[in-house]
Amino acid sequence: MTALFASESYRRLLLPVTAALIGLLANQLNSAAQKPNPIAGGDEIVELNLSGTVKVTTLLDLMSKQLGIRFLHGTDVARRDVTVYTPARLPKKVLPTLLGSLLREANLAVVDSEVPGWKRVVDIADIVSTAPAGNAEEISRRNGPAAAVTQVLPIKFIDVTTASTSLKPFLSKDGSNIVSLPEQRVLIVSGYAADVRLVAELLAMIDRPDAEGTIQFYETRRRPPSMLIDQYESIQGVDAKTKNATDPAPKLLVDSTGRRVVVAGRKDVVTAAIDLLE
Repeated sequence: MTALFASESYRRLLLPVTAALIGLLANQLNSAAQKPNPIAGGDEIVELNLSGTVKVTTLLDLMSKQLGIRFLHGTDVARRDVTVYTPARLPKKVLPTLLGSLLREANLAVVDSEVPGWKRVVDIADIVSTAPAGNAEEISRRNGPAAAVTQVLPIKFIDVTTASTSLKPFLSKDGSNIVSLPEQRVLIVSGYAADVRLVAELLAMIDRPDAEGTIQFYETRRRPPSMLIDQYESIQGVDAKTKNATDPAPKLLVDSTGRRVVVAGRKDVVTAAIDLLE
């Protein structure tokens, strides 16, 4: 009888404690459910709920909610579609890059609006008239891969017309433009900021006082161009450590066809790089 009374007393004492623990656990679970989902490294992940072909307006509405940016666009943009094949759950930090890539596929560009907090989405054909003047690297970082820009590139040594002809293939065929002004020794380049930034980098490689700068193409045979570039950079990294090389490294990238390696830099260094790719 005494044992039974003790058991009853224990249960009465335990009930409030148990209820309190259950309430605390429920609050923690509810709080966790309301917080953004973290992934490794503390990055927030979001669910897109997009797959297949969707309207550009649907994409913009979703990105607007996730990024806190509002978009202005015309009726022509509203009629366009994009195709989305991505995981449903993505790190939030990659959304600007994803949005820019999808808009580029639809031949659309992003420019700053006159209204703070708003961006304008325009057809690529309107880039020349709508792209703001500025630094391509900075604008690309701010507005993503579909950002548009007009940048003035001064030329110090090489022929301006030759530079324009050599660099034009690295811009998008639609909407982008290079205007050469030989008397002022400048190029005015309009297009996607990522493309304009690449043009600026290539110009820096070939605009040399000794006129020894060049851009050459290597046609790959069996391996993908990106694999060859990775192997070249790996070999060069080892050589730089063992030989303490001081020669300026060439710039290697995959051209727009996806079948060739572009090599830019001083002629002898470019020739050596192509020999190594062989």
